[in-house]
Amino acid sequence: MRTIKQIADEFKVSKQAISKFLTPEFRENHVSTEPTNHGQQIIIDEDGYNLIKGHYEDNYDSQPTLNEGPTSRERLVGSEVASLLKKQIDLQNKEIRKKNKQLGKKDKQIFELHKLLDQSQQLQLMAEKKIAALEAPKETETPAQPAKDETDSEAVTEGTKKEPRPQKQGFWHRIFK
Repeated sequence: MRTIKQIADEFKVSKQAISKFLTPEFRENHVSTEPTNHGQQIIIDEDGYNLIKGHYEDNYDSQPTLNEGPTSRERLVGSEVASLLKKQIDLQNKEIRKKNKQLGKKDKQIFELHKLLDQSQQLQLMAEKKIAALEAPKETETPAQPAKDETDSEAVTEGTKKEPRPQKQGFWHRIFK
């Protein structure tokens, strides 16, 4: 009498594979349960074990040894893995190409923005130079005008002497005399 785990380990298959083999008829004739600390444990009798053994020996006649090469099943699994990896690599290469195109577009945008920034700075510099050039004649004219005004004001002051104005007083000073 053996458990499902023992049989699965012996034939190097999963417990689920053994459980799938256990049909309701098989369970009625060859399966019993024993209580354990963790619940019920399924036990298969010798006749049931021999049926399972016959099934797995028919399907898997030769178990490869260390000296033998891989079986057809292992080659099939290996080829499936290889094809999946190739697909994954292809997808990643497509993504890389897509990202490279996006980076190229971003580089062009950055280049255009730098060009526009340079143009903007040049225009700003030209505007500042024009403003400075327009202010320069005013500076030369302004000293001449006060000179004229000074002569006019001297003439007026000589002709009529103004009385000195009283100092302006602030709001609070007027209130608290």
